[in-house]
Amino acid sequence: MSKTNTHLVITRFNENLYWTNQLLPKIDTRYIYNRGKNDIVFDDEKTIMYNEDNVGRESLTIFKHIYDHYNKLPDVLVFFQGQLNDRPDHPTLPLDTYFECNINEIIGSLRVKDQSKNWFGNGENKYRITVSQWCNKLGIDDKHGIYIRCNNFAIGKDVIRRFPKSYYKNILENGFFYSQNPFSAYFVELSNINILIGSKSFKFLLTNNYYTTNEKYIIV
Repeated sequence: MSKTNTHLVITRFNENLYWTNQLLPKIDTRYIYNRGKNDIVFDDEKTIMYNEDNVGRESLTIFKHIYDHYNKLPDVLVFFQGQLNDRPDHPTLPLDTYFECNINEIIGSLRVKDQSKNWFGNGENKYRITVSQWCNKLGIDDKHGIYIRCNNFAIGKDVIRRFPKSYYKNILENGFFYSQNPFSAYFVELSNINILIGSKSFKFLLTNNYYTTNEKYIIV
């Protein structure tokens, strides 16, 4: 069996990213999108770092990276925030699990999205629309009542390429990505499964619930 070509993509503010060094043997390239201080240096040959404005959070990183690299995708992309498990309700799978992904899978920790039809959120939701309405605005099928918690996941290139490059361009141009409003990025997180899978039905394989009553670890 040939080796899977895997890229690691990190969204960083001011977190210490040296924990990602342990993952270098598992990957071919490490991309760091740095939105904070320019105070980290990695001199290994596998690392590419971009210093960017602090907008869009990890949601912008994910879909911009997919769009920019669409024509030269690796077999698997692994997306992580700069700090994992920063809250008890923000769990991740054991890290090795993400690197077991193949070209037609998504692996991540999924959560039930139970308020997409009627939820307006707090005052930061200046758009005063629900997640479901936002999906409809972008032309995204809102059939999946789940989302990938904290946007930490692995995805195979065959899943990404179910949609043409123009699809991701439309998502970027019509979404809430270029904003410092945290609620904008939250809407994108709550819609990530709908964006990445669309109307396709997938089989979900559940493992043990380690943290909360409404959190499930799921391999798609």
